Amino acid sequence: MDQYLQYIFGENNIIFQVLLYFLGVNYLLQLFLAIYRKKISYQFAFYAFLKKLAIFLVIAVAHQTDRVIGDENMVRDGAAFFYLANELLTMIETLMQLGIKIPKVLKNLVEVFKTNAGENHEKK
Repeated sequence: MDQYLQYIFGENNIIFQVLLYFLGVNYLLQLFLAIYRKKISYQFAFYAFLKKLAIFLVIAVAHQTDRVIGDENMVRDGAAFFYLANELLTMIETLMQLGIKIPKVLKNLVEVFKTNAGENHEKK
């Protein structure tokens, strides 16, 4: 099973592990917010799960692209950093909607992840 997962997603490095963790935490926070707003439903929970699953499909495609072009997970890791930034931003927004204050250091991490994903470009 490990070899199959490694073939699909590439080596299990810290970036991939943190992304998995962020996806799980963000999913739970989205459920908490839906419960808090009294808008929880089976459809909501299932749709949110499918969205997280789709991210794994993108990561798998990115890894297979790396295999074709001969890069050592450059595309996969770039995609992972993009989703790390996105998931962290969503977690921060959700926590704020739940009335929880967010440390500035976590807010700054969003920009770090965006930079590592190649999403921040200076305007000239």
